[in-house]
Amino acid sequence: MKNNKFNGPLFIVGLSRSGTKLLRDLLNRNNLINIPVIETHFIPNILKQENISLDEVEDIIKTSKFRERQQNIPFPKRDELMSFNKIETVKDYIEAALKYYGVHGRQKWNEGAIWGDKTPLYLRHLDILKNEFPEGKVIHIIRDPRDRALSVKKTWNKSMLRTTEKWRCELENAQFFKNETDFYFELRYEDLLASPKTKLQEICDFLGISFQHKMLELEKSSEKHGDNKQKLTVNSQNSKKFLDYNNSIIKRIEEIAFPYLETYNYEPLYAKKHKPYPRYLMELKKYSDFINFKISNKRKGY
Repeated sequence: MKNNKFNGPLFIVGLSRSGTKLLRDLLNRNNLINIPVIETHFIPNILKQENISLDEVEDIIKTSKFRERQQNIPFPKRDELMSFNKIETVKDYIEAALKYYGVHGRQKWNEGAIWGDKTPLYLRHLDILKNEFPEGKVIHIIRDPRDRALSVKKTWNKSMLRTTEKWRCELENAQFFKNETDFYFELRYEDLLASPKTKLQEICDFLGISFQHKMLELEKSSEKHGDNKQKLTVNSQNSKKFLDYNNSIIKRIEEIAFPYLETYNYEPLYAKKHKPYPRYLMELKKYSDFINFKISNKRKGY
């Protein structure tokens, strides 16, 4: 089946520990979606550079973590990428590279398929993506800030309160795109868990493709951490973990996140109003969060 309406790019964004990997892998089960399993992180940097050459783009990708983590896939020569699409501009090169890695460099590209990328932090660069790819689409997955803070703490030992302030700031910035309904689609992680078929059907409608039943099961587990580790189906129970956590910390998280709890139907249990997180703590905790992140990843062998 050929998709005549939309062929990409599709960007999956959201904060870490919010279900971006799960969403990517469920979507990739559709025959018309091929998104690389490694995050790129280089696209905004390339697009912000004026007069950048194709050779420079090639060098950036070749020396990137994206490429480093895919050493099993030979780095493509320019003429190999030309088999995916013509390459006359920087954006053409990005498209061809993502198509190449989307099919692991071994398969022929389905001309009806959707190409794209899952890099959560592109949530900070929606303006660039919208300007440079006016034909593109973004899916933003959002998780309850209380459960997300717990997950970030468990995975990387980062500050739960600083994590929550980042949640508030990123959602504040995303509000500017809520009316861009052809470009931007919001999805709550909890709704995906509770009604995966319904939500995946909505996404397929947004993309202009047909839902496929195999999208409800994973080919392999998306998660290396947390309670979804090794699971091949959507875990409907992976929410409201915060109910068993320290009440005073959950209250403080709710106070920080308060401006957007009601917006996204996350009912506060304790907080009555917004109580901002101090800016100086955002800076101060940044360093310990970074160190804890590095230590945690080193222990996991990254």
